[in-house]
Amino acid sequence: MVGLEFAVATKVAERVQILSPVMAVNPLTFTVYDAVIADDEWHHVCIARFSRDGSWIFYTDGVKREEGVGLSSNFNTGNGYLKFGMIRGVITGFNMWDQYINSTSQIEKIAHACSSLIGNIVPWPEVYLWRKGNVPKVSTSLCKFQESSHWNFEKSSISNQSYDGLSGKKGTFLTENWDSLKGVASPWYPIAVHFITNIAGFNDEHDAFLGTLLDGAISREGNWYRCFKAFPGWQGQHFHTACDGKGPTVTIIRVRENIFGGFLDKSWGGNDGFINSSKAFIFSLKNLRGLASFKMDIKSDLWTKAAKQRSQSGPIFGETDLVIDSNPTASMESSTDLPNAYQFPSHIDLASDEQDNLLAGRKGFVVDDLETFYYECKIL
Repeated sequence: MVGLEFAVATKVAERVQILSPVMAVNPLTFTVYDAVIADDEWHHVCIARFSRDGSWIFYTDGVKREEGVGLSSNFNTGNGYLKFGMIRGVITGFNMWDQYINSTSQIEKIAHACSSLIGNIVPWPEVYLWRKGNVPKVSTSLCKFQESSHWNFEKSSISNQSYDGLSGKKGTFLTENWDSLKGVASPWYPIAVHFITNIAGFNDEHDAFLGTLLDGAISREGNWYRCFKAFPGWQGQHFHTACDGKGPTVTIIRVRENIFGGFLDKSWGGNDGFINSSKAFIFSLKNLRGLASFKMDIKSDLWTKAAKQRSQSGPIFGETDLVIDSNPTASMESSTDLPNAYQFPSHIDLASDEQDNLLAGRKGFVVDDLETFYYECKIL
């Protein structure tokens, strides 16, 4: 499954032809007429393609223009580069996902507002940094990778935006603080980001909080990459197929508006049974009681039961502290039982019935979304 989006601008009054991603063996050519994008303003273009049956939808500015089937389910990755044909204008955004985004509301959100929905396979900052060939690079602005906390872009279909007295067309804002990723300095990373996630409600403050916790638990410098994302009908065994043997992991879970999860510094996998760890913890980022983000440490006498490997279930922390069951999207067998192997921080004082409900809003729950990330150390 592939989702791809980018933005173009041109002042030439002519038809603009866009070749679908050349991963397809029999690509299609989409023609966008001058009335749509030839006005010297930025316009969002998106191609959603489902490789299983070759169905596709073509959008401009969040509006569905064409759809069909027959875009080959076979693909050719060439030499590892995604190639564009001739484009008259400027590309100011390009993202690719490992999922088929066919929701018009999601496409509209990406098209008209700064969004956390950036590509989890190919994010625009990496395209901008690692482009190949004689491609001129211009200064543009990006909504994600923390810039949304600096620039107050709002959902709008108009081109001009302003912030604190500054104004300009889309793509003209700059930031002054630079950060380095993999040895390359770029304005796209004004603050180091830890997790590129599509969990609804996950924000910069949550990312920073987790980063602070993990800086004390991970000794070597590296990056977090996603090994699993929930999909319709997923089961616990799918989690283990994707994430077992990956080393340290962070699992982020959403149940309605509650966001919580757990960290394990050991690998999932192996025979069913307990996994020991003195560094594992459970966390809450957002809860209906409105409590600030907090961390639950493993009890010193129960470190041998920090997590549990159960091949047919999702991640389990403690004996029964946080359990993601085998069928988490269709049953309420996933649950919290707190405190057990993990303890609440001293400033949280709750009645016993409130403790079980704090993370997910109730003791038993259906998982609305879940993503797990593994840690890859940099090569020194």
